[in-house]
Amino acid sequence: MHCTNINMDRYSNEKDIKICALKLHILSHTIILITVYRSPTGNITYFLNNLEAALNQVYNNTVDIILCGNFNIIISMIRTVPAKMATTCTEDGQK
Repeated sequence: MHCTNINMDRYSNEKDIKICALKLHILSHTIILITVYRSPTGNITYFLNNLEAALNQVYNNTVDIILCGNFNIIISMIRTVPAKMATTCTEDGQK
């Protein structure tokens, strides 16, 4: 296995989103592992826009993407946030 760091600094800021990514090469398979953290008091719109931009940076149809982390979604956001996240993750065939 070989891995390389993917620079995600431009999508991160201390208050709203921290994001990092690695590209893993395992045999003939490529996996991109992305971890995110959203502060409970962070701006949800900023978070989603930067998450979408980061996903767009790394996405192509020859890699698998694993997205994990602490999204700190509050119950009152449940109606709007999952729809935006689903849209973000499925627009280019990401699942």
